[in-house]
Amino acid sequence: MEPDGRLFYLSHSQRREVFAYAVDPQSGRLGDRDLFAQIPDALGLPDGAAVDSDGGYWCALHGGSRLRRYTARGTVDRDIALPVSQPTMCAFAGEELDVLYVTTATDKLSPEQRRREPLAGALLRLRPGERGIVRPCTLR
Repeated sequence: MEPDGRLFYLSHSQRREVFAYAVDPQSGRLGDRDLFAQIPDALGLPDGAAVDSDGGYWCALHGGSRLRRYTARGTVDRDIALPVSQPTMCAFAGEELDVLYVTTATDKLSPEQRRREPLAGALLRLRPGERGIVRPCTLR
């Protein structure tokens, strides 16, 4: 299901929930809120996310050492294990939008944890097989 600009996602990190809102692309008005995903406590907090050209929702799970992809219908499609515990955001880039960049954090990591996670705080680059979508930019 190709994205059509009619969904708006919001992650409520502390509640470990991701909501999807219907949105009118002309007015920008939000409609009803639906629970899109519930993140198990053991997998961390939903943080930044990106949508791919198939309508898949990619969510960085802060504290969960992974990216999780949901189908457009909200079912878990796959997890990508990361060499860091705190991914924070992901975004598609590159000429063909086929590269997924992931920012990571070092917040509250002990010196021992930092030794175990030498890439904590780094910018990671993946090629997951999906492509991002072009997002219009309006400057005022």
